[in-house]
Amino acid sequence: MLLIAPWVKGGVVNTDFVAALERRLRAGVQVHIGHGYGPDDKGSDDFALRKLANLADRYDNLRVVRLRNTHAKILIFDDQWITTSFNWLSFRGDPNRTYRMEEGTLVQIQSEVDKAFDRYNEILNAGGVDPRVQH
Repeated sequence: MLLIAPWVKGGVVNTDFVAALERRLRAGVQVHIGHGYGPDDKGSDDFALRKLANLADRYDNLRVVRLRNTHAKILIFDDQWITTSFNWLSFRGDPNRTYRMEEGTLVQIQSEVDKAFDRYNEILNAGGVDPRVQH
C-alpha cells in the first residue's frame, strides 16, 4: 500500500486508524506513507505524526517519509490506484459541514497501477524529489 497526502491530522490518524494500520502491518502488508506540505509540518498535528513514527519504529514494513512539498493525494493498493482531491490523512468527513466537492480517478489496470506505484515509490526513496524532474 502506498499513500501520499500533504497533511496528517489527529482527526484521521487516531487510535482506530493506528489499530487498523497495525493489523495490516502484522499481516505482512508493506505500507509506504509520504506526507509534507511546505518547509515544515505546521499543517499537520504533531501527535498524529508521532503515532505514525512510533508505529514505523516497531514495524520494518512501514515507511513514513517527510516529503519536501506535496499537494498530491494518492492511494495505491492491490490493483487499485486512486488520484484524488480528497485529503486522505487530514479530512475525515463531517455530515454537519457544508457539502465539499471532491473528485478523483480510479485506475484498475494492473500494469498502470504498477507503473504508478514504482514512480511514487521512487519519489519516496528520493526524499520527495521526483528524480525525473530537473531541479
